[in-house]
Amino acid sequence: MTAAAYIENLLAIREARYLRDLRDVRQALPPRDRDDPQSRFLREQLAERELELASALTV
Repeated sequence: MTAAAYIENLLAIREARYLRDLRDVRQALPPRDRDDPQSRFLREQLAERELELASALTV
């Protein structure tokens, strides 16, 4: 396996993990309720996690 193929495989694995993590977090969120502090907190956590995972994919 060439170095390029190895790196492509690693990136594919990272992307798959990112998508799986994102799906899991989205499924855990309750329906949107602007007055619910817990729901707002979870949406903020999701946004932070999306940024973190997206930046990990660009490394």
